[in-house]
Amino acid sequence: MWARVHKLDRVRPLPTGGAIILIEDGRSAAQMQRVPSLSTLIAIARVMSGKRALEAKFDGKGEVRYAISTTMPSFLSEAVARAGGSIASSDGQTVLIPAQPSSVSALIDVAFSELAHNARLNIGVSDLPAALKKTEEHRRARPLDKDADPEKYWTAVLELAALAGELSRNKGGRWIDTLDMPLPFALKFPDGGIAHPTAVAQKLVEGKEHEPAVAKEEPSKVEPALAKEEPPEDETAVAKEEPPEEEPAVATTADVPQEKPAAKKEPVVSEESVAREELPDGEPAVKTELADEKPSTSDATKDEPSP
Repeated sequence: MWARVHKLDRVRPLPTGGAIILIEDGRSAAQMQRVPSLSTLIAIARVMSGKRALEAKFDGKGEVRYAISTTMPSFLSEAVARAGGSIASSDGQTVLIPAQPSSVSALIDVAFSELAHNARLNIGVSDLPAALKKTEEHRRARPLDKDADPEKYWTAVLELAALAGELSRNKGGRWIDTLDMPLPFALKFPDGGIAHPTAVAQKLVEGKEHEPAVAKEEPSKVEPALAKEEPPEDETAVAKEEPPEEEPAVATTADVPQEKPAAKKEPVVSEESVAREELPDGEPAVKTELADEKPSTSDATKDEPSP
């Protein structure tokens, strides 16, 4: 499922102690190009989640591979490579284009702007505040579940965040990449303030945000760079991981608060094995089990997707 932003598809432990994390995209080239901005944002988010998981659970050893079964459009291959992912064959065994890590902030900012434009065209409303209001009302009336329909869920979240972000441009707001999970995106203002429209959008899409609109707060002064937040201790594989509860901040995606970086937490490696693992907000979760099996001498061990 190409849009499973909150989960990793496959994790292949390596004999060296690292791992290969596979991100699977089974769409055709035409489907990838249907909404380029959406494909770009989801691909960057998934690759960055994979890299965060490698850092947290495998000391940064290994690589993230974006597995495809078609010729990838150039805009998407650039986004994946710059985010730090290698483009690979559908089985993940053969690297077609190596990773070329570099800044992705400009790609993210342009993609959100284009997605906001596309969202307005889809609903037939050119006025930005009116488009945001109409989209919020529609989503409140029809909540979505990220596990039942991840493509619709994450599309709705990103469209709402994109519309809200456009309203912040007259105050100098620009999209940047962050260490937040599962969506590593935030708005940064000239005074150093940071806002997270995606977090508010998730609550609204899930039907958890019902307060009336309030005036948008000016961005507070915070450190320009976000402090790295390590994932908390994993739950066992048999127990479903629940995302940490977040404090509701504002009423709508247009009224996004600024917050200071969360305190650093030390990661703890779980001994359970889950190939398709949920990435709760604020943490990448990867669980592997290497005990009772001798590692293969090949580049990667056999992977098994979760049900």
